[in-house]
Amino acid sequence: MGYVNNVYTVYSRSMLWDTVNHLILGQPIEQAVAHAKDTYGENDLVWYTSQGGQRPHAAAAYTMLLGDANAQLTVHESASAFSEQQKAA
Repeated sequence: MGYVNNVYTVYSRSMLWDTVNHLILGQPIEQAVAHAKDTYGENDLVWYTSQGGQRPHAAAAYTMLLGDANAQLTVHESASAFSEQQKAA
Protein backbone atom coordinates (compact mmCIF):
# COMPACT_ATOMS: atom_id res chain seq x y z
CA MET A 1 0.00 0.00 0.00
CA GLY A 2 1.23 3.42 -0.86
CA TYR A 3 0.03 6.82 -2.01
CA VAL A 4 -0.14 8.54 -5.36
CA ASN A 5 0.96 12.19 -4.94
CA ASN A 6 2.24 13.92 -1.79
CA VAL A 7 0.19 13.05 1.28
CA TYR A 8 -0.60 14.96 4.46
CA THR A 9 1.31 13.29 7.28
CA VAL A 10 -1.58 13.14 9.75
CA TYR A 11 -3.88 11.57 7.14
CA SER A 12 -1.22 9.00 6.26
CA ARG A 13 -0.60 8.17 9.91
CA SER A 14 -4.32 7.81 10.62
CA MET A 15 -4.84 5.59 7.58
CA LEU A 16 -1.89 3.40 8.59
CA TRP A 17 -3.07 3.10 12.19
CA ASP A 18 -6.60 2.11 11.17
CA THR A 19 -5.39 -0.31 8.47
CA VAL A 20 -2.92 -2.09 10.75
CA ASN A 21 -5.48 -2.41 13.54
CA HIS A 22 -7.93 -4.05 11.16
CA LEU A 23 -5.22 -6.33 9.77
CA ILE A 24 -4.58 -7.43 13.36
CA LEU A 25 -8.29 -8.20 13.67
CA GLY A 26 -7.90 -10.63 10.76
CA GLN A 27 -9.26 -8.60 7.84
CA PRO A 28 -7.60 -8.87 4.42
CA ILE A 29 -5.68 -5.76 3.42
CA GLU A 30 -8.26 -4.61 0.87
CA GLN A 31 -11.00 -4.67 3.51
CA ALA A 32 -8.76 -3.01 6.12
CA VAL A 33 -7.89 -0.17 3.71
CA ALA A 34 -11.57 0.23 2.77
CA HIS A 35 -12.42 0.65 6.45
CA ALA A 36 -9.71 3.29 6.83
CA LYS A 37 -11.07 5.17 3.79
CA ASP A 38 -14.58 5.03 5.22
CA THR A 39 -13.22 6.47 8.47
CA TYR A 40 -10.79 9.13 7.19
CA GLY A 41 -11.93 9.86 3.65
CA GLU A 42 -11.25 8.57 0.15
CA ASN A 43 -8.20 10.84 -0.15
CA ASP A 44 -6.27 13.37 1.91
CA LEU A 45 -8.09 16.40 0.49
CA VAL A 46 -11.42 15.00 1.68
CA TRP A 47 -9.84 14.55 5.12
CA TYR A 48 -8.18 17.99 5.03
CA THR A 49 -11.43 19.75 4.13
CA SER A 50 -13.36 17.89 6.84
CA GLN A 51 -10.81 19.18 9.36
CA GLY A 52 -11.53 22.78 8.35
CA GLY A 53 -8.47 23.20 6.14
CA GLN A 54 -8.52 26.36 4.04
CA ARG A 55 -5.49 25.95 1.74
CA PRO A 56 -5.29 22.40 0.34
CA HIS A 57 -2.35 21.29 -1.75
CA ALA A 58 -2.80 20.97 -5.52
CA ALA A 59 -3.46 17.24 -5.98
CA ALA A 60 -5.18 14.72 -3.75
CA ALA A 61 -3.17 11.80 -2.41
CA TYR A 62 -5.04 8.52 -2.60
CA THR A 63 -4.09 4.98 -1.70
CA MET A 64 -2.76 2.51 -4.20
CA LEU A 65 -2.80 -1.18 -3.34
CA LEU A 66 -0.58 -3.54 -5.33
CA GLY A 67 -0.26 -7.28 -4.93
CA ASP A 68 -2.72 -9.66 -3.33
CA ALA A 69 -5.72 -7.67 -2.08
CA ASN A 70 -6.69 -10.68 0.06
CA ALA A 71 -3.36 -10.84 1.90
CA GLN A 72 -3.74 -11.19 5.66
CA LEU A 73 -1.46 -11.20 8.68
CA THR A 74 -0.53 -14.61 9.99
CA VAL A 75 -0.90 -15.14 13.71
CA HIS A 76 1.68 -17.64 14.95
CA GLU A 77 0.88 -19.99 17.81
CA SER A 78 3.56 -18.41 19.99
CA ALA A 79 1.91 -15.01 19.54
CA SER A 80 -1.48 -16.49 20.44
CA ALA A 81 -0.02 -18.15 23.54
CA PHE A 82 1.62 -14.87 24.55
CA SER A 83 -1.70 -13.05 24.10
CA GLU A 84 -3.49 -15.61 26.29
CA GLN A 85 -0.80 -15.23 28.96
CA GLN A 86 -1.28 -11.45 28.92
CA LYS A 87 -5.04 -11.85 29.34
CA ALA A 88 -4.57 -14.19 32.30
CA ALA A 89 -2.12 -11.80 34.04
